[in-house]
Amino acid sequence: SDPTAHHDAAGQALLSDFMVWKAGCPFAKLDDRLQSRKAKIDAFLAAYAAAGVAPEFITGDYEFDGPSEWNDSWALAKRCVACRAQIPTIDTDFAAYQRAVRAERSRWQKEMIAATVKARFPQCRVGVYGMNPHDGYRYWHDFFEAQARIPGVAYVEDHGAAYRPWADEFAAAGYDVAMPVCYVLPHAFTYAVETAADQAWFAFANLLREGGSVGRATSADLPIYPFVHADPAFPVERYEEALWHLLLRGADSFCMWCPAEAMAAQLAPVHRVWAAAGEHGEFLARGAPVLWAVPDEPGAAVSALQLGKRLLVRRTDGVAQAGDIAVEIDGQRVAVPPSPGRCQIITLP
Repeated sequence: SDPTAHHDAAGQALLSDFMVWKAGCPFAKLDDRLQSRKAKIDAFLAAYAAAGVAPEFITGDYEFDGPSEWNDSWALAKRCVACRAQIPTIDTDFAAYQRAVRAERSRWQKEMIAATVKARFPQCRVGVYGMNPHDGYRYWHDFFEAQARIPGVAYVEDHGAAYRPWADEFAAAGYDVAMPVCYVLPHAFTYAVETAADQAWFAFANLLREGGSVGRATSADLPIYPFVHADPAFPVERYEEALWHLLLRGADSFCMWCPAEAMAAQLAPVHRVWAAAGEHGEFLARGAPVLWAVPDEPGAAVSALQLGKRLLVRRTDGVAQAGDIAVEIDGQRVAVPPSPGRCQIITLP
């Protein structure tokens, strides 16, 4: 029987199929497996050390292993002897099951990745795809996670999309770089709206919602490097606007993975934004994000970094509208005029 599996009262192994791996029980005892994976990572680190190379930042991807709470996992866990013993309320308490799953994933990641890196390179920062502080929800889904609603889960509904509750897993994993996923497609949602323009707006707003959730929840001493990815179905101009807003909502840089054949196309919009952002280096280095709101309907999205009495502001309109819009900063109403495709600096009274 698979030692990673849930097991029912008859001893039958129960595994949830996530396409690239089969997820099992968060209470399975798999320390031998953990040590073997840790040794593989340490072999690479040892080679760096032997070469006299001290990495400043290491990132990776821990998705396709360990337990998960999504798809049919909770339903299987309700039949699992170990899960029922450890979580007496499991029949109705999704949050408790999620906490157990995420705690085990964090334990693995800390021992296997973060602590292993820090043991050889204490000054090296470590972060992993999709691991970050947040506001209690995740505003995207991975390709192996079904979008179908699970009864008993407290989703937040938004024009046909369902944002999922998410447990606090970042601090326990030992990472010191936040790495949210701000992908357009297929990690975003299909919204129940009538036009392609509205669909593009909500996909854009979704990136701001995820980025802002992380920016607001992450302490200023931890860098934020969002994983970003464009999609041919999404207007590149709107994608670049989203990258600007991520910078003004706390992102310190960007991280990207893509196949070699797509590298040039994926790099181009990120490079354009990053190069142009150099004009505002003082704000990016020392400014603090102060605006987090995301319009519920196509409208004007405004993000800003504050440095003393000055604001670096980006306004993006989802529908054409002339004139100023008002935002509140430090208890003051601030007028933000249109400035398509450009940041503007506004001085507070």
